[in-house]
Amino acid sequence: MGRSDVNMPNYDGFDMDFLLGDLKFETAAYKLLEDSPVPSSRLLYFWLPVQHAGHQTKTPTNQAGRPLMVFARVKGQDNIWRNLSQEAKVGLSVFCIS
Repeated sequence: MGRSDVNMPNYDGFDMDFLLGDLKFETAAYKLLEDSPVPSSRLLYFWLPVQHAGHQTKTPTNQAGRPLMVFARVKGQDNIWRNLSQEAKVGLSVFCIS
């Protein structure tokens, strides 16, 4: 589930054109990775937010949805978080947030 919820009151995030462009790029990148030697989960389904017709304002009121991507579960080890060092957890957290 994407962090950009355009349904929330007083949404002041990225405009819809930027958000959709970013999401389309990301879905295309996952599609390209499917047949590559780079290990990645296969994108099974995605949903993009919708912008309904209407007057465009600085804080949009005609947008609905939250980005959603569903991936195939890949084989491998899960729950490795508890086995990571504190330094590795901090590094991974910083990577995921930026």
